[in-house]
Amino acid sequence: MNMPIPWPGNKDKAFASGTYGLANAYLEWTRFYGTEALWADAFKKSADIIISQIETGKVPENADMYFFPVSYMYRHGIELYLKRLIRLGIQLQFLQEDEVHEMLGKHSLSRLWNKARFVLEQAWPDGDNNDLTNSERLIQEFHTLDSAGQNFRYPADKSGKPNTHLPSTVNLIVLKKNCDGLFNFFGGCDAGLSEMTTWQDTQY
Repeated sequence: MNMPIPWPGNKDKAFASGTYGLANAYLEWTRFYGTEALWADAFKKSADIIISQIETGKVPENADMYFFPVSYMYRHGIELYLKRLIRLGIQLQFLQEDEVHEMLGKHSLSRLWNKARFVLEQAWPDGDNNDLTNSERLIQEFHTLDSAGQNFRYPADKSGKPNTHLPSTVNLIVLKKNCDGLFNFFGGCDAGLSEMTTWQDTQY
């Protein structure tokens, strides 16, 4: 029995519409609406789905190989949320755009968090400092393992040096649980700051 093996064809297009209704991604709305928060949640939920499949035994491979794409998607979601909070901080005039312009084009979670934290402290000066401290600890873990957004994407750096400073074992279910809390925190901050910008707009 011959098993058909997918192979590139001369009429194939990667980004094409099709008849698979539930699998059609409708993208027109992205021309008019879209924020870093929405993209961040999309990356986060994609990682969640992979871990859910692993947890229920629906993937044939060990969890090892999924650590890298899952961690990258969580890390990228964190980066996008931090940039979102900074941009809202600019709108609220807690920050000047010229002081963060270069940073917004780069990938240092530590630097981005420092500015995002400043925005949150300005917005909620009487807020619970434990929320900031706990969030910072998780963000710093990601920054330590992947300071430039490259270590989860490639097995070696640009000079060819292998990525060897990873922990010996990581439980992906625990990773998801802790990212759930962090992203919930981000989502609350995003909602609060967005509401402030709306209120600000009505004052002019």
